[in-house]
Amino acid sequence: MTLVGATHWKAANFDELEAAGRLDAIQIPYNPREREVEDRLLPLAAELGLGVLIMRPFAAADLMRTSPSAAELAPLEPFGIHTWGQALLQWGLSHPATTVSIPATSKPSRATENAAAGDAVPLDDEHRQLISRLAGT
Repeated sequence: MTLVGATHWKAANFDELEAAGRLDAIQIPYNPREREVEDRLLPLAAELGLGVLIMRPFAAADLMRTSPSAAELAPLEPFGIHTWGQALLQWGLSHPATTVSIPATSKPSRATENAAAGDAVPLDDEHRQLISRLAGT
């Protein structure tokens, strides 16, 4: 089986991604600060049954520079989220059109922490909004 995917990181070029033709998956930037894909690309992906790979779930590390306090993250613990990185990953993965998130890291301990986000329970809208507020959006 051959699968075809396409990617673009720049919102100005999402029209080209949208018009690419036969695709099985798309890779797009998606995080609380980069949400341009929510209006057109994510609904289109859901309609066409495309896989959606989330790139830059940490906004190129911008969102990791300042982590919320443990008290601010406490409402996310029932979902299995214990760190800010896990919160950001689950924020994107909780959108029904997304399939997988690919965070970049140079630290093995972070890779383990990131992988644990896959065991978290999907977030409801209220908790996704909490993460957006904590991200300053």
